Amino acid sequence: MPSPVLKLGWAESVLPDAVGLDLTGFLNRENPSTGVREPLYARALWFDDGKKSVAWASVDLLAVPWSLVNRVSRRLGSGRGSALRALSICATHTHSAPAAVFLANCGLVGRAWNAALEDTLVSVIAEAAGKAERRVRLRLASLEAPGYSHNRRTHLADGTTRIGESGESEVRRRGPLDTTLSVLTAHDGMTDRPVAALVHFACHAVFYCDRLIGPDWPGRMIGTIRERMGSEFMAMFVQGACADVNPTLPGDSVDEGAKRMGDGLGEKALECITDMRMGAWLKARVYGGIRLVPLPWRSAPSEDELSKHLLSPTDWTVASRDAQARHLWANRVMRARTRGWWTGGIRMPVQVLSLGELAVVAVGAEVFTQTALDLRAARTEGPVVTVGYANDDVGYLPPPVEYQYGGYEIERAYRYYGYPDAFAPEAECSAREMAISMMQREGG
Repeated sequence: MPSPVLKLGWAESVLPDAVGLDLTGFLNRENPSTGVREPLYARALWFDDGKKSVAWASVDLLAVPWSLVNRVSRRLGSGRGSALRALSICATHTHSAPAAVFLANCGLVGRAWNAALEDTLVSVIAEAAGKAERRVRLRLASLEAPGYSHNRRTHLADGTTRIGESGESEVRRRGPLDTTLSVLTAHDGMTDRPVAALVHFACHAVFYCDRLIGPDWPGRMIGTIRERMGSEFMAMFVQGACADVNPTLPGDSVDEGAKRMGDGLGEKALECITDMRMGAWLKARVYGGIRLVPLPWRSAPSEDELSKHLLSPTDWTVASRDAQARHLWANRVMRARTRGWWTGGIRMPVQVLSLGELAVVAVGAEVFTQTALDLRAARTEGPVVTVGYANDDVGYLPPPVEYQYGGYEIERAYRYYGYPDAFAPEAECSAREMAISMMQREGG
C-alpha cells in the first residue's frame, strides 16, 4: 500500500442567496426564481504532495465562464507563488441555478450575484488550501450503474434525430452510453477511515424546470452519501461527458425520479467508499496542466441571414421565446463581428489533472459520450475520467460521427450560446488529441 504522503484539505459553502434572480438552462422556463428546493453549494478539495498542489472545486451551476475561473485563479495565486499547479472549477450542470453564462433568452446573468459567487469560490478554495494538513491515501473504485440514464440522441429510421427515448422499431442508431460511476476516496493515513470522496458520473441534471432553486439529482446524491457517512465527511460531485445523456424516468414523477436517481447513485457511491476491497490504491503524486485549444466554426452566416432574425420592438412583444432567442443570437453575432471577436473560432480550455495513476481530463464544453470512451481507450498507463463543464462551457462539442445525424446539439444549440455556427467536425478531434498528448507527458 502506498505511503500516506499526500495532504488533503476541503471546504464548502452555500452559494449566495439567489431568490428573485433568473434561473437558466431551459428556454420554456418562467422566471425569476421564487424559492429554494435545496441549497446550492460550492465545494473544494485541495491535494498536496509536498512539491505540487492541485485543487478541484465543484459548484452547483449550469456552467462557469472562463473569465470567472481566471479571476478566481489570479486572486488565489497572489501570495501563493507557484504552489498551485492546477485549479479546476467544474459545474454540476444543474438546470435550476442562476445564470453565470450567456444563454439566449434562458435567464439574465446577474452581475452582482456573479461577483458574490466569485468571492465565495475564492473563500472556499482558500479555506481548503489552509486546511490541507490531513495525511491521506487515495483509492479509486468504479462500478456500473445502469438504468439511471440513456443516450438522448436517438437516430430514427427516417434519418432524423430526436432528443428522448423512442420505440425500438423506429430506431436506426442509438448513441453510446457510459454508465460507469467512479469514486475517488481519501482514507485517513493513520486509521484508513474514509474522510472524503470525489464522485463522477455522466448525466444531465434536468429533472426540474420550475422556478425553485436546487442542485437536482447530484445534490440528492451527495446528501445521501453524507447522511450515511456523517456531516464531517466531505463528498463532492464532478459531472461527466453528458452532452448526449439524460436521466431515465420510467413512469416516475419528477420528484420520484430525482429521488430514485440521487439515492440510487448515492448507495452505489457508498459501496465504493466503504468497501476497501474495491478498486486500487493510488500513488501519492499530483500533477496538473492546462492548454487552450482553438475550435474553428463549421461556417459563418451572412449579414443578410442574421438580419432575417432581428425583431422590431413591436414584433418582440408578440414573438415566441425561440424567435426572441434567435434575435438575441443574431444581434450578438453581429456585434461580435464589428468588434473583431471570434475570428474563425474560439479557444477552449483542456486540462489534465492526475492523482497517482488516475488522469482526469477536464474540458470546458458539453462533451459527448464517445469522446470520453475514446479518451479512456487511448491511455494504457491507468484509468481516465472525463469531466465536462470544467473551467468554461463553450457549448456542445460533437465528435465527427454525430454530424451526419444532425439534431438539436449540432443544428440549433449554438444559437443559444450566441455563436455564429456549430464547431467544425475537426474541433473535437483537436481537443481530444490535445488531451491525449497532455496525458502522455510527465505526470499525465
